[in-house]
Amino acid sequence: MYMYTLTLTRPAVGSTFGCIVQYSRRGVVTTAPPSTNRSSPGQAGNKQLEQFANNGPQTERPHLSATNQRHPDHQDHELRVLSWNINAPSKSRQRLPKDYDTLQGQVTTLRSDVVMLQEVVERQLADLVKVMQDAGFSRCGGVPLVYSGDSIAPSVPPHFTLTFVRKKRLQLVAHKRAPFTNSRKARDLNTCTVRCKRTGKEVWLGNVHLETYRKYAGRRCLQFLQSLQALSRHDLGILAGDMNLREAEAQRVLQQCRGAAPYTSIGDAWEMVGSPKEQEFTWDLQLNTSWSHFPNNPRIRFDRCYVKGLRARSFELVGTRALTHFGHFSDHFGICTHLQLPSDNDEEEQGEEEQEGALGIVRAPAQQQQQKSCRIKDRRPQAQGPGNPSSAAAAVGWLKLLRFAFAQPARLFWTIPPSPSPATETRPVQRDFLRLVSWNINGFTPHDELLPGRLAKMQEELSGLDADVVLLQEAERQNLQLLHTLMEEIGFVPCDAPPLATLSPKHCVPEHFTATFMRESRFELLAQERMPFQSSQRGRDLNTCILRCTATGNKVWVGNVHFESMGTASEARCEQFAESLVEMSQHEHSVLAGDTNLRDEEGDDGCSAFNKQMLPGSRSIVQDAWELSGSPRQYRFTWDTLLNDRVDTTSWGGRPRARFDRCFVKGLTASDFRLIGTHKSPDVLVGLVSDHFGICVDLHWAKGKAECE
Repeated sequence: MYMYTLTLTRPAVGSTFGCIVQYSRRGVVTTAPPSTNRSSPGQAGNKQLEQFANNGPQTERPHLSATNQRHPDHQDHELRVLSWNINAPSKSRQRLPKDYDTLQGQVTTLRSDVVMLQEVVERQLADLVKVMQDAGFSRCGGVPLVYSGDSIAPSVPPHFTLTFVRKKRLQLVAHKRAPFTNSRKARDLNTCTVRCKRTGKEVWLGNVHLETYRKYAGRRCLQFLQSLQALSRHDLGILAGDMNLREAEAQRVLQQCRGAAPYTSIGDAWEMVGSPKEQEFTWDLQLNTSWSHFPNNPRIRFDRCYVKGLRARSFELVGTRALTHFGHFSDHFGICTHLQLPSDNDEEEQGEEEQEGALGIVRAPAQQQQQKSCRIKDRRPQAQGPGNPSSAAAAVGWLKLLRFAFAQPARLFWTIPPSPSPATETRPVQRDFLRLVSWNINGFTPHDELLPGRLAKMQEELSGLDADVVLLQEAERQNLQLLHTLMEEIGFVPCDAPPLATLSPKHCVPEHFTATFMRESRFELLAQERMPFQSSQRGRDLNTCILRCTATGNKVWVGNVHFESMGTASEARCEQFAESLVEMSQHEHSVLAGDTNLRDEEGDDGCSAFNKQMLPGSRSIVQDAWELSGSPRQYRFTWDTLLNDRVDTTSWGGRPRARFDRCFVKGLTASDFRLIGTHKSPDVLVGLVSDHFGICVDLHWAKGKAECE
């Protein structure tokens, strides 16, 4: 929409009256006095930076140009965000205090509201905090702590990120550090939520320093993807920092995310202001002489700012001039972004568009433009009262809008979707069957940079299944915390703990193990136990738990297994299968599932032999859930080298296909057996989740022997 606003200020005595009015498509209006001497965007700030470096911070308030002399209501909806890699590790103890004073002067000159710093060091941290407090800022959170090796006591990384907010304008609501599990340098996503004191709006802030060096591009892209996912969960958010992204890497991730609903409103602040070439490169060794040992003097846009729900009004590089004694302040130029929060009118307009979308209303482009024009006309201040001319004009404006809406049916398309039936409108929280998922997530893959992304893809897949119990195989200690976090976000709680070395027959810590999760809103955990297989050479066990269904009160025994791998371990595998069936037979309702690695003859022979040996008084026999569901051929092979490109076929002759992942039930019936994880998602970089397809099946409580037989 187009909005024209003219702001006039009273000039000082003896000065020349005049101003320049600029308008934009989004209604952003700026005013500035006419001047014949136009400097570059960062020139004034650079002069102030040099002054502070030479003379120290000034006590007087810096002079504000006409561009900053805005109405207080306008300032309430604005945020100035400064992000800067200050390169503290390479600075001496003598230089750091002076650089901190320079930083204070720069922050004051720019009138920043949020300051995101990267490469902050622990030494002389108190000096930095004191300088920022004197400038009116408060620190968001403390320093990160990491555990390395077998050390019991945590340590502080060599450098880290730190965020400051202006106390007069912003109030800290929450703070959290989310470590990047694939980082070799203890990098994390430093997040906080702040509330604007005047408007009450909450804004999410993300401060990042992604993995360095070209060879870690895979790790860096996944960290960027995780950061964008965190940003997409909020209505108003800012993600900024030293991202170390090459342009091809950034476009690769953004291209994968483009089109997905949460990411459509995320924008690059530099691109939103027109991609000015003079403000592009933040790591520019042609202008910045701090680092001279790189050939060809590269120029890269490492430092970036992405926003959601905000508009970028200006973008500026900071620290582009060399200081008198120390050269440039840092090897990176800082970025200062002037952002505008949405006003009440913007939120009202967005709400109308969302409401129309929910009703299935689609408008032609010309009609959208005319409707927006009508909105602009009706935004003029209106006095209340039926006799007021302005009130009458508003009524006429609304009548014109209604006439336009109903007078041109050919250009207004109403596509109201049919209302869902009560039976399918919402799925009840409680139900009388159990939906079980079993999946080997291929977690034990040495140096797998894509594992966090694959786990996020697994979470996305599980969130759409509405499962009750999830059995995972090949979970690993290093990524167990991330796995628990992802499962808790979609309503699952763990039913077990990792196996201990003392429980293993070989007294070794298993390289990977099974993990069981249940939906807490539908089931209650009664008991849990790990039973080591004496025949296992890899520390594998039978991971069991007993659950009670809160809807029916039925109890079910659940066994999660990962039998011995490879064709040479057939004898050990069959022995482990027999042990599991014996334990399973002791319960009225029981289910045994996992990556059994059973070949067809091993599974059929083992199950048949066990059923023949069962006592005459048994209520039911053990059956294969896939066979109970009609043996659907399209869901047979869970380890398929023809369809799964994550399977390494170099060590296999031909293209083998096997039904390794199975589910056996007793006292239960099965239906709707299907495979999951068979399709690649368009919004991730990792392809398929695992070299195994998962299995999902609905299990119903059997009421008698006849139902099972």
